[in-house]
Formats: sequence, C-alpha cells, structure tokens
Amino acid sequence: MKKLVFIAVLFFATSFSGHLHAHSNHGAAEPLSKGSVTERTDSVKKQLVDSGKIQTVWSEVDADNVQKKETEAGVLWVVTYENADADPNKLFIFVDELGNVVTANHSGEL
Repeated sequence: MKKLVFIAVLFFATSFSGHLHAHSNHGAAEPLSKGSVTERTDSVKKQLVDSGKIQTVWSEVDADNVQKKETEAGVLWVVTYENADADPNKLFIFVDELGNVVTANHSGEL
C-alpha cells in the first residue's frame, strides 16, 4: 500500500511540476541597438578589469568603434576600444545580436 501511495504522489508531483515553473515571457528577444551594445560591452570590459584579465588602464576608456559584421558565427557586433596607455593598445569585444558575449581579445580575430 505504501508503494502505491508513493507512486501516486510521485506521478502527481512530476505531472504538475512543469506547470509550476512555466512563465509567459518566452517570446523572441529583440536584437540590441548600437547604444545597447556599447552598454553591454562596457559592462564586459569592467568585468575583465575587475577579474584581472586586462589591465586597469582600460577602466576609463570609451568604445572607439562599433560595427556589425557578418562572420562564420553569424552576425556579431564588434566593439573596439583603443588605449595608448595599454600594451597591447586595442581591445575587441564580440557580442551576438542579443548581447551574448562571444569573445574578447586584443587581436581582433574571432
């Protein structure tokens, strides 16, 4: 009898668990605008500085160039930062149209 009750409880718990966690905002996300892209990459640059991945001299540098490019990975935003006080003096951050970071490097290559 305990086994039957256990199976019944397990059945009902798993049957309704998907409905309990569902929410309605699963629509298609809008691509980022040029302004939103620079906000996103500024945030990424700050994270790179804070984690010690890049020099602190990058902290106060604004985006120098923002371009949308067709690549092997699809359409990406490439945001370039230039800093004469850093070595190397260029930082490239690649994000997809939805703002997901693809990579960041000093070479500009994907």
